[in-house]
Amino acid sequence: MESFSVNVRPDTGCEDEGVPKEPTAVEIGGDVTLKFYAKHAESGHKETYSVTVKRLLGSETQLQSLEVQHGKLTPFPFSPEVRVYRVTLDLEADMIKVLYRLRDNEQRLRVEAGPEEMLGARRLGVLERDVDLHPPSGEVQYKDVATSFMLDVGYERRITFTIQCADPTQASIGTYTLNVERGNCPEERPYFEAQKRKCVNFCPEGFYRNEDHRCSQCNSNCKVCTDLLDCKMCFPDTTQFAYVIQPDGKCKELVNHIYARYKWWCLGFGTLLTFLVCVGCAGICTFCSSREAGAAKKPDRRRFFEDDLEEDKQLLQFPPGRRLGRY
Repeated sequence: MESFSVNVRPDTGCEDEGVPKEPTAVEIGGDVTLKFYAKHAESGHKETYSVTVKRLLGSETQLQSLEVQHGKLTPFPFSPEVRVYRVTLDLEADMIKVLYRLRDNEQRLRVEAGPEEMLGARRLGVLERDVDLHPPSGEVQYKDVATSFMLDVGYERRITFTIQCADPTQASIGTYTLNVERGNCPEERPYFEAQKRKCVNFCPEGFYRNEDHRCSQCNSNCKVCTDLLDCKMCFPDTTQFAYVIQPDGKCKELVNHIYARYKWWCLGFGTLLTFLVCVGCAGICTFCSSREAGAAKKPDRRRFFEDDLEEDKQLLQFPPGRRLGRY
């Protein structure tokens, strides 16, 4: 950026004075101070405002700020001129979280983390540090950037920040080095429990003590184990599931419910029973309908002769053993 502009808005009843209408140029590495006024229209009273703008050289390879969450820098505090720091990380922190701010927004930065290396016989205590990581409210020209790396208990790791300057024609490169150490748990509590973030003597249920002095989770459905592949006890059986130890250290989950265990047998038997009921109902309906049809079509087997009297024919229409009614 070679120049800058100032835009002001006076308060009610005031007017600005001395504000430049055109952009103001700034030389490389120089600075410019502008003064302008807010004038009250009635009383003529003036309030002076001053703005100072500095232009960087473009060859800067420094950071404005750098800090490690839950860690202590040595030397402290951070200085842009000091390039190497030793960081002692709290035992409770599994993550190295570095917060930094560039000196120039056009700088290009690359972060590299070396492999974890085991510490010697040193025992480092827990360092307490209260750091406010929330940025202040309002407009800011530079923003904090965060990057994170894992670090186990009793190990150290080197993190290198390589910064290239904003002006590509100068090609200046600078580095910052952080040698981060995380201490071991004390002898009376030699194992680190990640869920509670503290050192313990006994790992909780479902965890075992590994060679790195950490509490690692057992295999699936295993309650007590000495290794990932060596389960000693499964979780207790419930009304729905039963657990059986497997050779690979897992506990196989078996279904206890009869319907769930013989689900397909029950479905097959239910389908067969439904089919038989349907066939039986169809047979009963067919039998009943055939009887009604046969009774309706039954022929009259009584025979009449031409020489029979009409009165005799009427008598034959009544069943035997019944008497004719009188009218």
